[in-house]
Amino acid sequence: MFNNYFKITLRNFKIQKLFSAINIFGLSLGIAVCLIIYLWISDELSYDRFHKNYYSIYQLWEEIGEIKTTTSPWALSEVLKNDYPEVLKATRFTTRNFNTRCSDKLFPEQAALVDQDFFDIFSIKFVKGDPASCLNSVTSAAITEECATKFFGTEDPIGKLLNVNNRFDLTVTAVIRSLPSNSSLQFDYLAPVKLFGEERLNSWAVETQAFVMLSDNISLGQFREKISGTTNKYDKRTEQKVVNNLRPLSEIHLYSLSGTDRMVYIYIFSTIAVFVLLMACINFINLTTAQASKRGKEVGIRKVIGAERKELIIQFFSESLLMILLAIIFGYIIALLFVPEVNSVSGKQLAINILKNPNVILGLGIIAIITGLISGIYPSILLSSFKPVVLLKEGRIKGSSGNFLRNMLVVLQFTIAVGIIICSIVVFEQMNYIHNRDLGFQKDNIVCLPMNGDLRTGFDAFKNELSLNPNVLGATYANNYPTGIGNINPIYWEGHGPADYEIANFACVDFDYIKTFGMKIIEGRDFSREFAVDTTNYIVNEAMIKHMKMKDPVGKMFSIWEYEGKIIGVVKDFHSTS
Repeated sequence: MFNNYFKITLRNFKIQKLFSAINIFGLSLGIAVCLIIYLWISDELSYDRFHKNYYSIYQLWEEIGEIKTTTSPWALSEVLKNDYPEVLKATRFTTRNFNTRCSDKLFPEQAALVDQDFFDIFSIKFVKGDPASCLNSVTSAAITEECATKFFGTEDPIGKLLNVNNRFDLTVTAVIRSLPSNSSLQFDYLAPVKLFGEERLNSWAVETQAFVMLSDNISLGQFREKISGTTNKYDKRTEQKVVNNLRPLSEIHLYSLSGTDRMVYIYIFSTIAVFVLLMACINFINLTTAQASKRGKEVGIRKVIGAERKELIIQFFSESLLMILLAIIFGYIIALLFVPEVNSVSGKQLAINILKNPNVILGLGIIAIITGLISGIYPSILLSSFKPVVLLKEGRIKGSSGNFLRNMLVVLQFTIAVGIIICSIVVFEQMNYIHNRDLGFQKDNIVCLPMNGDLRTGFDAFKNELSLNPNVLGATYANNYPTGIGNINPIYWEGHGPADYEIANFACVDFDYIKTFGMKIIEGRDFSREFAVDTTNYIVNEAMIKHMKMKDPVGKMFSIWEYEGKIIGVVKDFHSTS
């Protein structure tokens, strides 16, 4: 029986070549789009979940006034580990870009400085070395396989030296596998956080990230309450209320402490995928039911010679399923062709290879079931419902009850299409606005380079050398570029003393920073080498002046921690964050 159904289906495909091609191609496009979005969403939801104990790992963060930051005090994680039995392991995690040299090979590498507990908290795979002791020495390093190949080729890297910023050497004690792309933590090699020195590590300066692994079966809400006042308890310098908190590792990528959560984009793309697939299914249903008018005699004869309705339903459903199967195959091929382009735009490494990514099989299975149920059931039920007397008399289906539903589906399809077009126009206009928006500083033709110790101390000579090149219009240095300002520290100002300090972002900059980035001084002046006291002075932006409610700010006292100086200028507001 099924062999007969298969032959009839192939015969109909052959007779109705154009109809079949249009139907299959339309459904294939919808499936391809849905599959690519499914892969993107799967990748987003998989972040950091490959760690064996991810459900027990939490990142520490602080709330200082209205500011929420994932930067923690150096001493916090160790204090929590010592004070609370719920904390099984704790590690600091701070990254630095180091110019790393081995023999004649020099590369800017990202080092992550961590505590020994790092290997007990996170699932790090070792190729060589012992996780229990590889970072015991303050001058040791665990490098990734890529880093080992880059510096040492096929040689055994264990025991070899890496020179960091021409200041000190690290001995390679282990080789590890790089964390996958769906990890929030990325680095080229690991080094002991002890490099910063005991005095700094025991301080309450807010300069590092920190992670803890908690014991099972604890009340997270109660534990949050217990640790909330830790900074205020130990840091006697601060009188402002600091709330210590933590969040699960699995939420780091998806949920932001400030700004838009990435989870919002997952909801948006999920909705798009549903609507696109729904449009493709509606198109399939409409074309199939429209074609039904030509199969009236076939249905009538089958019913006259004894075919039951359930047999006709199975036949037409089988035809739909075969078309859907072909559409899934072509949809997979289309997605395979476009995934590299999607990766180049999104910066991801989506894999659509069935053998390498089992999510592809799962995604295709889900799409097949949904598409089959939506697209196959209604046409098969409709085609099997007509009365044989009418079908044989008329020869074709007229004025069927399916016309109303088909018309409604067409309206729904066009409504969804118009909605997606409007959303696409809004997104295009928004992206155009973002690309052409005046950020308040010059961003084109500027190159950022990492600085090592020698370059930092000899920057003036380096800058003079650059000035000899007519293509170099300006040079400056700073601890942050304009869109990366993330340092926070307590501040106070004239009429608002140390006891009433607040928290603000700041950047430490060179004399020509404002000039090089084309920012505008709207009051006062820029930093100048002609004034030796400018090394202790400040330039603030319009938003700070408004916040301080200060009139005639130039010449007024301003301080970060105990470093008092004067406001010498006001820079026009520029965009430093989203």
